[in-house]
Amino acid sequence: MKKMLDKKIKELLKPIRVRFCFNKYIAILSYGLLVGMSISLMIMIFSRFFPILFIGSKLVYLLGACLIVSFLYFSYKKPSFEDTALLVDGKGLEERIITALNLKGENTAIAKLQKEDAIHHLKKWDIQKKLPIIFPKKIMLWVGILMLGTLLVGVIPTQSVLKARDLENNREKIEEQKKKIIQVEKEIKKDPILREEDKKEIEKNLKELKEKMKKPENTKELQKQIVKTKKEIEKIEKNIQDKKIDEITKKLSNHNFTKKLVESIKNRDSKELTKEINEIKNQLKNMSKEDLEKKAKGLERLAKELKNNKELAKNFKELSNAMAQSIHENLLDEQLKESLNGLNDTFNHLMKDNNVSGSVNQLTKQLDEIEKVVSQNADKNTENNSESNTDQDRNNQQTKNNDSSNKSSGGT
Repeated sequence: MKKMLDKKIKELLKPIRVRFCFNKYIAILSYGLLVGMSISLMIMIFSRFFPILFIGSKLVYLLGACLIVSFLYFSYKKPSFEDTALLVDGKGLEERIITALNLKGENTAIAKLQKEDAIHHLKKWDIQKKLPIIFPKKIMLWVGILMLGTLLVGVIPTQSVLKARDLENNREKIEEQKKKIIQVEKEIKKDPILREEDKKEIEKNLKELKEKMKKPENTKELQKQIVKTKKEIEKIEKNIQDKKIDEITKKLSNHNFTKKLVESIKNRDSKELTKEINEIKNQLKNMSKEDLEKKAKGLERLAKELKNNKELAKNFKELSNAMAQSIHENLLDEQLKESLNGLNDTFNHLMKDNNVSGSVNQLTKQLDEIEKVVSQNADKNTENNSESNTDQDRNNQQTKNNDSSNKSSGGT
């Protein structure tokens, strides 16, 4: 019986407590919004004089933080059943309800009478009349005024606002480039052509570049890092290209017929290479059929040795076939001329080509794009600074003219 009375009191208090909590939360929330909108207005005013990037997002986060803090504060200060009992007693029940709550678990005759009396009054207690939902109108009015003020200040254009927008655009462009760099970085890690030390060096430079990209407004530092990274990439490309040429020239050195080409290829000397190939053509014209056949077989072997360079292997194979065919069909001039010209073109392309790896080429292009974006940003900043200096000079000149005018008036 005693438990039923205690339970009944809580059941009757529960809807009153829910209404009490709702009113409390509305009050705390309104104060939270008041604080949030006050800070928002101050930030918006400040942004008219000093550039603040992504101010809209910052204000949304600020209001979100105020709402979260308000909710956490409400959770800490949420009215208990005792608080609710005191509220009800304060509206004419003269401590009947709090006394009944404090007698929880007691089963004396007096306790029973007091609990029954509390239940009797709680049943008659009009929640709609005694505890209506209250909206703090004055506070909400101030919130509305502050919100309107924030919006009105937000549409005022100033140099700081324009500068902030430019910086925002720069950030967005740089962030887009950063995502592309991360994608290229993944490709570089899987590139079979690059050595592990090359990959680590590139990764180190890209890490430094991404750090600089976090502050794109510092264009000088970012440009320096881009140049540094590009130089490192060029160095790696040259090393790979040198290694490739060393491998090819080593194989060419093993054959008497192609040994003379080695020095001109190593020196990247196109004229000397053409001269040596023409010399080979003249030698072929004066060779006997036995020598041609011997050289043709040697070039066929060389083509197999150069299987890692498909284009070059193809050229030597074609030259070998042309030489073999010339033995039987006397087609020496035209056939060999075409094959030797193809070989010359391939060697020239090899000597000049820096495209050693697809992922490295992609990275180089991406660095060029970033450099272009950063240069555009730097030009804009220079232009804005020039305009600001011009405006300042005009103001200074106007001040001097006004001072001169005042002095003249005083003298008269």
